[in-house]
Amino acid sequence: MLQRTRAEQVLPVYLRFTEKYQTPNDVFMEKSEYLYSLLGKLGLKWRAKKIIELSSALSKQQIPVTLEDLVKLPGVGLYAASAFLCFHRNTRIGIIDTNAIRLWTRLFNIKNNDTLRRKKGFIEFVEELTPENNFCLFNFAILDFTRIICRKKPVCNTCPLNSLCDYYMSIN
Repeated sequence: MLQRTRAEQVLPVYLRFTEKYQTPNDVFMEKSEYLYSLLGKLGLKWRAKKIIELSSALSKQQIPVTLEDLVKLPGVGLYAASAFLCFHRNTRIGIIDTNAIRLWTRLFNIKNNDTLRRKKGFIEFVEELTPENNFCLFNFAILDFTRIICRKKPVCNTCPLNSLCDYYMSIN
């Protein structure tokens, strides 16, 4: 639900979703207009079909526990799989979303393109940056930092990393 949508907008929809649907089977069995209407409020009506497909798959199996198996599920990409492993399975893994890519590419002067998130070298780089301990807190901090400071239009003057940031130094 957070895809291309701010958390503040998602929260009321998420709460209604989880109140109505307790298990993947609940979603799959109902396939209602309510689901399409609910997600439509976020501009994600098309995601309802993906959620129904995912619910169908999960109603027939346990939730996978490896990144490789998670991304095989319908509608689950690298970001969602990594976030699930980190925050719900307590697995040390770097989380790579558009906002985190923006931070890392600005901070370390890495050329960004549409395929960067899938490049093995970049994934390994983010894994190296992810601490052995407190990795959940680290990943939450990166998500919050990119929402507040290193936004699309960054707030570089108040950024605590600006003295280390290649992007900041290039614009000043």
